Amino acid sequence: IKWLEHGVAVENPKSLIIRGIFYFNEGRSIHRQVLHPENRDVERNEDYYRRIDEEVREKFFKGIDCFKKAAELGDAEAYYNLYEKIEHFGGFMGTKESEMKYLKISADKGYPYSQVEMAIKNLSKENFTKGFYWLKKAIDSPKRNWKKHSNFRSFERKEVINWYKKYKNI
Repeated sequence: IKWLEHGVAVENPKSLIIRGIFYFNEGRSIHRQVLHPENRDVERNEDYYRRIDEEVREKFFKGIDCFKKAAELGDAEAYYNLYEKIEHFGGFMGTKESEMKYLKISADKGYPYSQVEMAIKNLSKENFTKGFYWLKKAIDSPKRNWKKHSNFRSFERKEVINWYKKYKNI
């Protein structure tokens, strides 16, 4: 942990990203264990749960701050993390416009997961030219781990083939 805290102190983008992920994981863990309706203790009062909720939000915002610092240093993965957290955690993290802005910046900087997301978003809206542009960028990326992207793995090959057929008929 000392190396991580040192990396955060000297504003190393990868250390900031890892620290941000830690904050989010801590917040999610607290949320699951304490705030989830199934785990609520009837003996506890609402003030207790309000304090815990504030603690969870504080951890989430600390995570966002870490990602923003890394993004300011130009890290594409940090922009992707900002996009992902806003998308998954909704309005109190940011707006739909900021979510898409972060995704586009990350994709433009060459982060393959962002490029796959851009492809998915465009292809699902039948914007085939942009969709296949981003898919090709991800495929041509020297970082071949784009295939591990959970959204891409969930695609059925048939769906991609259908998009491609529609694209060729345009």
